[in-house]
Amino acid sequence: MEYILSDGNVKHFVVGGKANNLFRLIGIGMNVPKFAVIPQEVLFALVPEEIRNSDHKKIIAFVEQIDISKNSIDELLLNFPESSYFAVRSSAIDEDGSEFSFAGQFESHLFVTKDNIAEKIKSVWCSAFSERVSEYRKTNSIEAKFGIAVIIQVMVDAEVAGVGFGINPVSGNPREKLISSVYGLGEGLVSGELNSDNFILS
Repeated sequence: MEYILSDGNVKHFVVGGKANNLFRLIGIGMNVPKFAVIPQEVLFALVPEEIRNSDHKKIIAFVEQIDISKNSIDELLLNFPESSYFAVRSSAIDEDGSEFSFAGQFESHLFVTKDNIAEKIKSVWCSAFSERVSEYRKTNSIEAKFGIAVIIQVMVDAEVAGVGFGINPVSGNPREKLISSVYGLGEGLVSGELNSDNFILS
């Protein structure tokens, strides 16, 4: 199974918005937890054309029975010898873009063990064909694209985490940055289960 490491070259692959942004953060010197990306081309190659052109239920059924070999996972994880837990994250072509974020539409999984990575990769793949993603595209008049890339990233057991906005999403002021943070993982914030501390930076 083909993948690109966080210090690799993604020029000839489709890795999606989230992965592209991770590579950009590395490019400006940010401390990004080590990751690998399974590009969109992998899923495209695994699904025959007649299935790709069928309805979403048939695509999901086919993806669920794909066999990701233990050898493939073991080879990938050789790049993370000191890690026991991983985040398996979605990275769609139009995710985290300038127009639409697709926030909460695709599956992502935290604290995934080595034994569960293959299952979680397929879960992210299947989420690209879910009804909620189809409705999101339809509501926002976004053209459907086949497949999704998957990020396998070292899991950080964060003391504090959150979301940063490049402009203030409440006032629309482009000169203000909003940071919403919570104790623990950011999942509590994005799921709406926790109230955040908010900081506005001019």
